[in-house]
This record gives sequence, C-alpha cells and structure tokens, in this order.
Amino acid sequence: MAHSWTGNTVTCADWANFWLNEGFTVFVERKASEHVKGLDFSKVAAYIGNQTAYESMEGYGYWNSYSSLHPNIGRDAPDNSFSVIPYEKGFQFFWHIQLLLGDKLMGDLIDGYIYANRYTSVKW
Repeated sequence: MAHSWTGNTVTCADWANFWLNEGFTVFVERKASEHVKGLDFSKVAAYIGNQTAYESMEGYGYWNSYSSLHPNIGRDAPDNSFSVIPYEKGFQFFWHIQLLLGDKLMGDLIDGYIYANRYTSVKW
C-alpha cells in the first residue's frame, strides 16, 4: 500500500528526486509496522537500514554525490547510482520532520502531500 500511495499516486520527476518516493515509502512502511508490531520492531528495521546505507556510502565514498540524499546523476547511467541510500536517507529526513512536527502533523503533511501532488511527477 505504501508503494501505491507514495510511488504510484505521486512519483518523482527524475532520478535525483527518487528519494522522495522511496523515503516516503519506507517512512510509511515503518509507521505501519510500528502500529502492527510495535515501536521496537520499527526501530530495529530503521537501525538495520541505517547500517546498510552506511555501508553503501562507504562503497561510493562519503563525498560522492551518490552518497547524498539528492544525487547528481549527470550523464551517468541512473542504475550506477542505485542503492539503499535514497530509501534510508529519505526515511531519516522524514523521521526528523516527524520529530519536529509530531505524529499527527506528520500524518497530515503526508496526506496533504499525496493529495496535492496526486497523479503528478514532483521535484523537491
């Protein structure tokens, strides 16, 4: 369901904005798992995802654009930039926003984002 809402209803305009789809998707998936299996389960999934992203960043190099939230693909093949990084860094970005806003406002933000951008391709 998360992929349908945050990847199909709203999609990214280009590879540099891929993190929007996948960051929202991972965030929504982990919020759902938190409600079903508990906060500890969700935190363990986030910890494992963070470790995997860290390993990918080590592979690319910390200062490589592909290690960033918003990679610059340039003329390179998009597949060369593909990793868990946009999934996990996107999740971490949205988790941080939730910490600032609280659960209710974050839920409202996600609902508003999907409603306002439905059936479009977005850049951020």
